[in-house]
Amino acid sequence: SDYVANMLASRFGARGQIRLVNHREHLSDRPMATRENLRRAAQTLAERSGPEDLLFISLTSHGTSEHELVLDQPRMELADLPADELAAVLAPLKNRDKIIVISACYSGGFIPALKDERTLIMTASRADRVSFGCSEEANFTYFGDALFAQALNQTDDLEQAFKLAKATVAERELADNFEASEPQIWAPKTVISHWQLLRKQQARKALQSAAISSKDAKSN
Repeated sequence: SDYVANMLASRFGARGQIRLVNHREHLSDRPMATRENLRRAAQTLAERSGPEDLLFISLTSHGTSEHELVLDQPRMELADLPADELAAVLAPLKNRDKIIVISACYSGGFIPALKDERTLIMTASRADRVSFGCSEEANFTYFGDALFAQALNQTDDLEQAFKLAKATVAERELADNFEASEPQIWAPKTVISHWQLLRKQQARKALQSAAISSKDAKSN
């Protein structure tokens, strides 16, 4: 969670981040990913963003074959979150372009409930397949590592990053003799174009900043 947030900020200029974490070691310093907190986060993002913004939502958890995200926390009764209920939680963001990455078993099953022309979705697996690397000892799932720690550090082309991540996951699963999870993507042109526009704007700003710095250095 921290790696993804920091990478998005440093490499892609993301700001205004919200992190919700269900972990026994962070009950005192991180808000939990309960239904209410997820709903409030979505509402806050809707209120504090505009049509010029592109939202990036990363979700990682265990997933069930009924296409539910596990919110479980020891000694707390938090029911699993079904795909259609997640769609309802994110409803305040329906008028925002957004990218949703779901790293969980059976996560391809979330695409039908979430997809529209303003929502790009990447999932760690097909609707009927498990994904790997979600043990408590691991810092990343296979898909999370392949996408965030590797692919998005190599390219800023979203579709190319997904292809790289999918290939990396397939290679790792083959080496481990696991059944292929087959990550999925739904990539509407609207969101791809918005991402590309923001990247061009960021590149232009970087060039302007570099030019100003160079000019200041020469004058000094």
